[in-house]
Amino acid sequence: MKYRVYALPLLSGALLFSASTLAGKGEITSGVDSMDIYYTATVYAPTCQMTLDGPQVVDNGSDNYTLTIGDSAGKVTLEQVRNDQATSNFRIMAVDDANRLCSRGVENISMTLSGSASTNGTLLLNNSGGSTKAGNIGVGFYLRDDSAKKKIRLNTEDVYTSTLAELGYQGVWLTAILQEIASGQGTQGEFSALATFTFSFE
Repeated sequence: MKYRVYALPLLSGALLFSASTLAGKGEITSGVDSMDIYYTATVYAPTCQMTLDGPQVVDNGSDNYTLTIGDSAGKVTLEQVRNDQATSNFRIMAVDDANRLCSRGVENISMTLSGSASTNGTLLLNNSGGSTKAGNIGVGFYLRDDSAKKKIRLNTEDVYTSTLAELGYQGVWLTAILQEIASGQGTQGEFSALATFTFSFE
């Protein structure tokens, strides 16, 4: 998570000193002198705690989550993959307190996704270490309510930006979808992938 840093003058004013307290020994002074003191400080706007939830999301703690695609055991058929039916929905929310309100200094939250990606940059590769690893299968992400189902590009500046109100009160729903990397060349087996979500606050 990133912090937005502001440098602000907190106070400017005059502090009054008696000249006698500043004078050296034996010097005779009278009256009052003034000295202008300017204060600056770095103020950190607290970021929002980003959480994921959904019917097939498990919170593993320490900002780590597991999303299962398919049935409760994580099983899908190759036919479902080829027909774009191997999906799972999850929601990203910005949480700061019991009312799900983040810092009033935050207006927009941008999200980027990264991981080991296919050559077209839209599917995460299978990183399962098993000997029965599924071949030519990847997982992509798109906004659940996007009728075009345009997948989010990975490892790029292609970011999704949402308002704090949207993320804080209703969340943003995404869909994870298993697809063949090369059409007709997917093979059965185990699949797992790691996606990293990075959020920037403005």
